[in-house]
Amino acid sequence: MEDQEIKDNVSQLGEVSESFVDVENADLSINNDNSYTIYPNAEVRVEKAQFSILHLQTLCMKRKELVINPDFQRNDVWQQRQKSELIESILMGIPIPLMYLFEDKNGKKQVVDGRQRIGAILSFLEEGFKLNNLKILRQLNGAFFSDLDPKLQGVFEDYQLFFYIIQPPTPERVCDCKFLLVIYC
Repeated sequence: MEDQEIKDNVSQLGEVSESFVDVENADLSINNDNSYTIYPNAEVRVEKAQFSILHLQTLCMKRKELVINPDFQRNDVWQQRQKSELIESILMGIPIPLMYLFEDKNGKKQVVDGRQRIGAILSFLEEGFKLNNLKILRQLNGAFFSDLDPKLQGVFEDYQLFFYIIQPPTPERVCDCKFLLVIYC
């Protein structure tokens, strides 16, 4: 390689490197016209967490520390088949995708991504639907949670769910799905 080619390549790397630094130090903000503008020095804190399904139920139903249907979330849209397939996956021990929560400064959490999954899980625990159209665990078709063998109930309750919790002082606008796609995809 010629000396000039090496200098050109190094120069290009420097330019690329500088643009990465700008992106790493940037914050995406939503203007009134919903366009994104880059502002430097925003702090984004994200913590990994893991809860059992039983603990998730406690957070939502008993302690009211996790809001699964904040205003910006859509209503239940999953059909019975999708809910049953999720429960079947959990009973088989198949990992499901992680979910995102936003925690406010008071410690209250709300679902950013994963509302349909969490809703289906809690609904099944609360006898909200019976399993149907299962392809692998066919013997469980027609079963409510209470119909499961106690050992299988324990498998379901102890199943571990994985979360990213977006924490303060992270601005709430970071919870915009378009922002999450840029950051994590």
